[in-house]
Amino acid sequence: MKISSLLLCLFILLSGCSDKDKESIDCSVIYIGNPLLLLKITDTNGNNLIENETYTAENISINYNNNTINDVVIDDYPQLNAFINVPLFGTDIERTFKINLSETETDVLIVNVTLEEGICKYIFTIPLSGTYNGNSITIENYNNNYLITVVK
Repeated sequence: MKISSLLLCLFILLSGCSDKDKESIDCSVIYIGNPLLLLKITDTNGNNLIENETYTAENISINYNNNTINDVVIDDYPQLNAFINVPLFGTDIERTFKINLSETETDVLIVNVTLEEGICKYIFTIPLSGTYNGNSITIENYNNNYLITVVK
């Protein structure tokens, strides 16, 4: 009797396990977004040039794939309002962005990315390396997003 009870309990425990739990996720109710690629522009003293309004958020835009993207400084979130949000959409592995800091000043950011499949077969864009005005850049982890700091 003890052995049959033990076998019954073991059967119940093991029958509840599945290696297909990932497939049971309802992907239609999950919002999955790419991490942000944030650009911080500082002077040689470390002062943020958007925060001190050397460059004003309203005048900054990005040209990418013959499209102009405005409102790239996210004013609605205090923790992000001193950064330029560089879009990570697209399928190109090497992406060239023209960063319009003012009507007369445009910089060039080139980012090399890889595409990785994640949950619900969503493709995440992961920035690996790049250059800013021809100079190599470092891409850091910043609160589960990516941060590039440029000194001008």
